[in-house]
Amino acid sequence: MHVDTSVFLDNTTQLTYVAGVGNINSNWWGSNNPNWKKLTNYRVPDNYVIMNFTNTTPYDEITKTINLNISLNTLNTGEQITGVPERQLKLSSSDPNGQFTKNNYITENVTCTFTGNKSNLKAVIDNQELYIELREPTTTSIDNVISQAGKTVTLNATVNAVNSSEIATGNVVFKINGKTINTVPLINGIATLNYNIPPDFAAKSYVLTAIYKGNDILGRSSADSELLLVKEKPTVTANNITVTKGEVAKLTATICDSSGNLIQTGTVKFKINGKTLPNQVAVINGITTYYYTIPTEFSAKNYSITAVYLGTNQYLSLRSKAILTIEKGKANIIISETQAYAGETTQLKTLITDINGNLINSGEVIFKINGRTLKDSNGNTLKSKVINGQSTLDYTIQSNYSSKNYTLTAVYIDKNYEKIENNNTLTVKRSSAQISFNPIITTFKTPINITGLVTSAVTQLPVIGGKIGFKIDKETVATNLTVDSKGIFNYTIINNTYEIRTHLLEIIYDGGSNTFGTKLNTTITIN
Repeated sequence: MHVDTSVFLDNTTQLTYVAGVGNINSNWWGSNNPNWKKLTNYRVPDNYVIMNFTNTTPYDEITKTINLNISLNTLNTGEQITGVPERQLKLSSSDPNGQFTKNNYITENVTCTFTGNKSNLKAVIDNQELYIELREPTTTSIDNVISQAGKTVTLNATVNAVNSSEIATGNVVFKINGKTINTVPLINGIATLNYNIPPDFAAKSYVLTAIYKGNDILGRSSADSELLLVKEKPTVTANNITVTKGEVAKLTATICDSSGNLIQTGTVKFKINGKTLPNQVAVINGITTYYYTIPTEFSAKNYSITAVYLGTNQYLSLRSKAILTIEKGKANIIISETQAYAGETTQLKTLITDINGNLINSGEVIFKINGRTLKDSNGNTLKSKVINGQSTLDYTIQSNYSSKNYTLTAVYIDKNYEKIENNNTLTVKRSSAQISFNPIITTFKTPINITGLVTSAVTQLPVIGGKIGFKIDKETVATNLTVDSKGIFNYTIINNTYEIRTHLLEIIYDGGSNTFGTKLNTTITIN
């Protein structure tokens, strides 16, 4: 199957090459320069039809006429063909009063006559425009320009007559990539346009076109040059910052153009020690700000800040480094009030938070009682680790502590926080005492040995201090006797003259430094 002598407009037809398709040659594609890029992955023809627009006679100055030929039957290889479908033909002139003898449709070839003043003649078939200039020829030139998006540039176009010293008048149309940006009058043959390049223009090469449409004497001409947009290298300055652990760090960077003006566009991403932080932040009036909550696991030391400006159509991407200094944070410590008996094991508890009330999960706490650091039996300082903001130390109150209030101090120590301490009260409570004694059975006139033990009814430990006394049958036998350090009392009645019977023995303890007094009624049996 062959597809030829057909019309494909705007290059939108998709021609997939499959078995059975012979060729797609000898077709009119609506232009003398088809854009084959739109046929990517499709078969490109070996030849195609082009449009021609020529004059067959010179312009007659007397009759003001010229004969013209418009054809659509020639391949780009020069070969003549037939069979191209009829197309609409549009003829026009820069002379508003000019006339064409034919101006409608074309089938392969059309001849016609133009009558009018010397002017620019235009023939249009589909997307193709061709011109015949009857006026004095001119040349137009336009300077190449290198700049950046968002900048203002000066575009200069110069128009000269080819065969005379005639100074060109009229207007020049400026275009970028075929799109008109402005029309500017010629002054002494030069058209000047101050053009603000849109900030969203990408950094690349653009076709800059100047079109002179002529006047009554001078003909039309045009020229192309290059508008090359390059990205400007900005200045990015990340700022050093010092914060206290637990605070929110305000990371900032300043972005300026090469002239020192604050840049108004783009975004910045920040990195800490090479790790990108979530979310990019916009540049506003040349400043970008990122509020960063310092992680609790960060130590008090220096960290690297990297601010990366991601660039725009106008500016290159660039980065800058600074230093984030984290100083030791300030912590709060609360120590619980504690009550216990001498010799009793109790828990000393604290709550540690940072200045924002967040629980701290590091460090240690040591305790003091009346300024004296608590230690174990080997003389090592007792330490309690801080976990989820809490520390707990199981501590046995020394048995010789008197019943009273003591100053309990908790000291928090951590490499990332300043040392801090706080006080509360340790109350050593007075416990009840108990006397351990077995009834005595002895014989007449044998010395009576009264021995027993006084302990705390709470801890079962020997009492500390206190005096002991005895009564037999309600008569005082002894007073103000010492209870030794093991809580033992011992007293002997050598001259035993008591009757043979059971007697009432009353043991009286007046209380120690951390126990109340007590008494015990028992018996002495003399046989």
